Amino acid sequence: MYLLHNLFVALGTIKDVRESFQGEFFGAFSAEGLEGLMVLRPGYSFVLGECSRDAAASFASVLLHAPTPPRLGIGPTQAMASLLRSLGRRMKVRFERSQPFMAILRGTSLGPGIGPETALRRARAQDAEWLVRANLTLNHEDLQFDPRLIHMGKLRERIQGRIERGETWILEVADKPVSKLDLGFEGPAGALIEGVFTAMEWRGKGMGTRLVSALCAILLERVERVGLHHARDNIPARKAYLAAGLEEVADSRLVLFH
Repeated sequence: MYLLHNLFVALGTIKDVRESFQGEFFGAFSAEGLEGLMVLRPGYSFVLGECSRDAAASFASVLLHAPTPPRLGIGPTQAMASLLRSLGRRMKVRFERSQPFMAILRGTSLGPGIGPETALRRARAQDAEWLVRANLTLNHEDLQFDPRLIHMGKLRERIQGRIERGETWILEVADKPVSKLDLGFEGPAGALIEGVFTAMEWRGKGMGTRLVSALCAILLERVERVGLHHARDNIPARKAYLAAGLEEVADSRLVLFH
């Protein structure tokens, strides 16, 4: 879905106001035609599509010759395995894991929405410091990033940009934020939710389920599909997304490099 969305952007079919997308598409071809696609954001990430072994080897060469190597990548399990074999030891893997993609289609029953004790709203400027702490915690829990090594200026800039573009949504109780998520993109390919986080003291109370379900209800009025991905071993998150009405539709592999 990410590849398809950004193809629409690259072709000029739709506009994408996100400041974060500065990727470049690479295609692998044979006599039979296109064998695979990859989008690369140098120094940050790459997203790999379904591809042949030969295509994966070609994409591995692209990564090795990138001016700044990516920090993480995600793609279909078999395609990613082929790419990692082609990379060998030339890019050191910090960790890798199964990263299921879950989705819900328009017309599918949603889980519980916003109750009388909760409220859904877009993030505001006064939420910035809470969102900084939330993102630091999420990066540490999900990707094992050391908070001390995070560039705080860039993090605050990214959070402020999301707030200004209306991409961050907050679930609050008694006028205080308890859970948040970000809208990665929205377009003809569907909508992607990312960065779901619930404050520690509110976990296990269904806040993540309510937040995801409520935003899906809004998005599915405009798009046919809403999706997200998560670490397979994050059982609480998986239960929350299943309860919100999403189901697993594909497995992928996430790799974090040194």
